Amino acid sequence: MIESASAGHLVEAKVFGVMFIFNFASGFYSALMPLLSLYLSDLGIAPTDYGVFSVFLSGFYYVVNPILFIIVLYYTCGGKLLDRIASILVALILGGMLGYWGGGLTGLAFISIRFVENIPGFMVELAVHLPYASVGQMLLGFAVLAFFDINKRWSAAISVARTPIERPFAVVVLSVLYVFFGGINALLTPLLSIYVLLADLFQRNIVLFAGLIVFVVFNGGCQILIGWGLYSGKKWGWIPAFISAVTGFLASLTALLMVIVFPSFVSVSVLVITSLFIGFVISQIIMFYLLRFNVRRYFGIINPPSSPKKA
Repeated sequence: MIESASAGHLVEAKVFGVMFIFNFASGFYSALMPLLSLYLSDLGIAPTDYGVFSVFLSGFYYVVNPILFIIVLYYTCGGKLLDRIASILVALILGGMLGYWGGGLTGLAFISIRFVENIPGFMVELAVHLPYASVGQMLLGFAVLAFFDINKRWSAAISVARTPIERPFAVVVLSVLYVFFGGINALLTPLLSIYVLLADLFQRNIVLFAGLIVFVVFNGGCQILIGWGLYSGKKWGWIPAFISAVTGFLASLTALLMVIVFPSFVSVSVLVITSLFIGFVISQIIMFYLLRFNVRRYFGIINPPSSPKKA
């Protein structure tokens, strides 16, 4: 039997490229972070600037980077998993490992300019943690491709059960809130340079100030996108909104428990406690509302109907 060209294809080039680039960034970040504060201090960076920079860098790594990874991977490689699962699996592994390894070595080369005595230890640490550090991105990549591939079949399977229904009014309200607050972040936050801290940062480090504004605007843009997804009844609108509600609920609950259980260690004002309680209640309402059957049916977050059993 003659095998087709696609059956013998070893590596999916686009998947490999996306995995390599994003894991390269992860490896570079992991190598740079342990000595970054000392490195920037030697360059004369003020502690306040470093604090802002570290928050910005962490936000980019843990928030922006995964979102960009999901978007880029979907639009370049989505919808092909089951058709090319073998070559995609190889690409995920090779791209993840080689990317993280290359980024780690590049980060070590960057910091070796000033901290050459620390390099041997970090090289050993890179080799030891290589298979574990990159596996998270590989699993995320596989999950992204699997979800969007399965989602097509999922939508087709529930098309009969998902009869057209009217858009729930509370969904409209929730989507408007997402768009409203996202618009505030994306459009009005850059004007906050009139405040003392940001104005001072603007005068001392324009690059850091610009990076912080870009991060805030990106976050606002994501909120607007989620709001549009909610209004349109898209799964990719429901999922981040539900994750955000659960996260807000648990984070507010944890903060309130800290205030109640350890009052002598945590000193906060009545206004802060009130804000935490309001956030706790609102997150809980949104979380349980999004779990209602008619709401999940509007977004297609329901199980496909069971196939009739054969006699």
